[in-house]
Amino acid sequence: MTLQARNSGPLVGPIVISRINYNPRDPLGEAEFLELTNISEFPVELYDPVFPDNLWQLNGVTFNASGLIMQANESIILTNINLKSFRLRYLIPDTWRLLAMDGSLSNEGEELILSRPGNPESSGFVPYYVVDRVKYGIAEPW
Repeated sequence: MTLQARNSGPLVGPIVISRINYNPRDPLGEAEFLELTNISEFPVELYDPVFPDNLWQLNGVTFNASGLIMQANESIILTNINLKSFRLRYLIPDTWRLLAMDGSLSNEGEELILSRPGNPESSGFVPYYVVDRVKYGIAEPW
């Protein structure tokens, strides 16, 4: 809170949606993909270490974040095609991690929301908190 003081900067990260490739028009069948980047200087677990079945989520698509730890400044690519084919097509070095993504991105645009799990409530309900949000569309600017 910054009452009677200069506003603080926005809360960003530690993981951000850093790249979106949707509605590919390449005749070779360019792949849809998302890139997530850890912009912090520390490793980030994409699951709740106390309740490891509670995983980070990305609306619209699913990916397996079970046991996934993103290292400081690391980027991970999520794609909906064969990972080996993706790596060869885009010349992605072996040092980059690729993860399978189920689902597809809307060709008309949508709002992508990356969320992390909070502490489970006594009822078993698990709240989720927004870490990053990107709204993209077919008209500029987005």
